[in-house]
Amino acid sequence: MEENTSGEKKAEFPLVEEPKKEVYYGKTNNSWKVVSVVAILLLLVVLGTGFSFNFGGVSEDEAGERAVGFVNNLLQGQAVAELVESSQEYGLYKFSLDIDGEIVDAYISPDGRYFFAQPVDLDLMEQLQGLADPIVTPVDDPDVFDIEEPDLEGLDLE
Repeated sequence: MEENTSGEKKAEFPLVEEPKKEVYYGKTNNSWKVVSVVAILLLLVVLGTGFSFNFGGVSEDEAGERAVGFVNNLLQGQAVAELVESSQEYGLYKFSLDIDGEIVDAYISPDGRYFFAQPVDLDLMEQLQGLADPIVTPVDDPDVFDIEEPDLEGLDLE
């Protein structure tokens, strides 16, 4: 046995250690609560923005202003384009523009750099090309090919 500084005798067990006691001095370990509150706040921010983070891009409103400005610049005062509706479709901003009573759809890339005046649905085009094989129909009416000669009198053809 070993004697410590207070004069008590203590048994010597070299393989057994006493557990260390943690003293918080009135503060408790609430780091999990802080992390939970921060995570909930981040979740609310993400849900509130509708997952529309613009990393180096422009907002939907800015893209709409650019589209209207671009189209009005092309029209050079002959007509006026007005924004009717905007949305996101296939990773692009889609705008419905009213140009003198006619609704026209246009698209802008999320970075606001590229304008697509008339998108082409490639799947639909492939389907239509399959239907567009030439069909020859015989004509039984011989008058279909009768062409009248134009009156060339009085024209200087030289």
